[in-house]
Amino acid sequence: MSFAYVNSASYHNLLLREKDQHIRWVTEPAKASKVLHDLEEEIRVLRMKMEQMYMEEPCFNNSSILAISRLLDEKINQYLELIKDESR
Repeated sequence: MSFAYVNSASYHNLLLREKDQHIRWVTEPAKASKVLHDLEEEIRVLRMKMEQMYMEEPCFNNSSILAISRLLDEKINQYLELIKDESR
């Protein structure tokens, strides 16, 4: 029997056990992984919106672009804090 660690946004440092060609989780994914996944999606959508807005009106001091940029910063900071908290 062998073991492997998985480290991804959804399954931080979970232990896997392989037996008879089947992979089983020894522990369940952390509850916060849903929150991380949701934040990743929010960040992706906000980035796309900000890029689209810039393509339509290439101006870095556009108030709408700045508002999305600030929100994106907040979401990225939340994401990084959650990852830091999970790694403890």
